[in-house]
Amino acid sequence: MFNAVSAIGSLFTAVGGLGSAFLLSTLVSFFFIPSKSMDPTLQVGDVLLVEKVTPRLSKNNNKVGDMVLFAPPPRLREIVSSSGGKQLSDRDLFVKRIAARPG
Repeated sequence: MFNAVSAIGSLFTAVGGLGSAFLLSTLVSFFFIPSKSMDPTLQVGDVLLVEKVTPRLSKNNNKVGDMVLFAPPPRLREIVSSSGGKQLSDRDLFVKRIAARPG
């Protein structure tokens, strides 16, 4: 009886841990800064904790001064690779600060 209870408890613990990890990965992500493009605000090696829920809930809620992460468009990927930069993967993101809003 004790072994069955332990096995069921272990199973619930494992499923709960995996479920929590999945939920956390859909809410937040960690990114590190590999270059000096945002110097002095962000230094090489800094780690960003990015909250991913707000952009999915509403569009254009960014304000001047906010930092955004975005996937580089294909033309920008070509420019980076042709100028001697590393080959960008689908997981690579760029980080930039919003300088102005339209209007």
